[in-house]
Amino acid sequence: MKALANLFLSLLLVTLFLFSSACDGGDDDDDANADDDASPDDDGAADDDGAGDDDASDDDAGDCWDEDEDGYNDVICGGEDCNDSDPSIHPEAEEICIDDIDQDCDGTADDGCTYWKVETVDISGNVGQHASLALSPDGVFGIAYYDAAAKDLKYAQGTFGDWEITTPVAEGDVGQYASLGFDSTGKPGIAYYKPGSGGGAFYTDRSGSVWKVEKISVGVLQGKYIDLAMGTDDQPRVIYDDYFLSGFRYATRTNSGWQREEIDTVGFLFNRALALDSYNRPTVAAQVRRLIDYDPDIYEYHLVVFLSDGGPWIEGELDARPHVADYVDVASTPDGLPWISYTEDHTNKDLYCAWWDGVDWWQVTLDEEFSTGQYNSIARRDDGLVGVSYYNESLATLMYAEFDGVQVKVETVDNQGEVGQHTSLVFDQSGNPAIAYYDFSSKTLKFAERVQIEEVE
Repeated sequence: MKALANLFLSLLLVTLFLFSSACDGGDDDDDANADDDASPDDDGAADDDGAGDDDASDDDAGDCWDEDEDGYNDVICGGEDCNDSDPSIHPEAEEICIDDIDQDCDGTADDGCTYWKVETVDISGNVGQHASLALSPDGVFGIAYYDAAAKDLKYAQGTFGDWEITTPVAEGDVGQYASLGFDSTGKPGIAYYKPGSGGGAFYTDRSGSVWKVEKISVGVLQGKYIDLAMGTDDQPRVIYDDYFLSGFRYATRTNSGWQREEIDTVGFLFNRALALDSYNRPTVAAQVRRLIDYDPDIYEYHLVVFLSDGGPWIEGELDARPHVADYVDVASTPDGLPWISYTEDHTNKDLYCAWWDGVDWWQVTLDEEFSTGQYNSIARRDDGLVGVSYYNESLATLMYAEFDGVQVKVETVDNQGEVGQHTSLVFDQSGNPAIAYYDFSSKTLKFAERVQIEEVE
């Protein structure tokens, strides 16, 4: 240590000596200029930046500066910093979206950023409740929904800014709990509920411009909470309520008609959702009312999952807290691993996502904002990303949560008025999320799609 200290002291003394010699009024560098910049660069200018030459000359390639001290030199002197007066702007900076500033100095502002485009699809009457969004094989969106004013089933097909609206069924009060799917040819099929006398669970699909209607249920007081999933064999499957059955009914359309099964359970089912895997094996997530100690006046609402591989249905209780799943939806991986979005409706009223990895069930909280998660809809992208659209009741806004298996990201989609009920989510062919939903303030059907910022411009 002493040797290093002595060496440092010697260097310091030599430096002081050279400095005093350079500024003593003499011509120490023999260039005929007394007390110039002490550098034989023959330009007669002072070395103000300490780079070994003067600021007015470019005779030294190392003469560059970093005024904002962000670690990157100014582009003016050959560096990479496109704004050397702002330390938040440099080649390694993170791009801030929708501010028209090029933070990372790549020549493009807002590159890599996304933006939610929002539009009104249908403004006639009171439209948009029970919205169901699906994507056809050729990338065209379809939306089935209920016209509460006319009490009709309506259908919109198209893309952002270009929609064709039709009324598939207008006989009585039809269209509640509408659920839409496309077969491999792009033909849309819609399951829906019709209350009252002669009502029940119904299905309609379009051949050319004609919608053909079929009744699925055969008993009375059936059809509520209907949900549809289109199979890889182009045949629809549906689940629906049977008032006289504590469970639910599962129906498959075949070439000879509808085949129906009774799936019973201990308790009464309310909200429920259906998904199929690539082998057409069904998963049903449902809210079940369980009696406590067999007392008809004391009960709880639990989240229960039902699965089948073609044989007997398997039932499992996923969340047994006192009151969950007032709102629930389910998606499936191609190999049959379910993903479920649902609400806790008793204390914090949060939004959750649960999934089965083949060995265990896992759970993550998507949104802890008080009283959130209503009307949730879940979709899973091919790369494993999971998205959930939902209504935040406390803020009266449409929200979107994304989970990549590690982190949760929450975004506000639409906060103009009281919006976001009856949401339905899909991913388009580019992997962008799209949402159909109801605007309670204007009583209209709306559509939102997240796109790259370049697409907006």
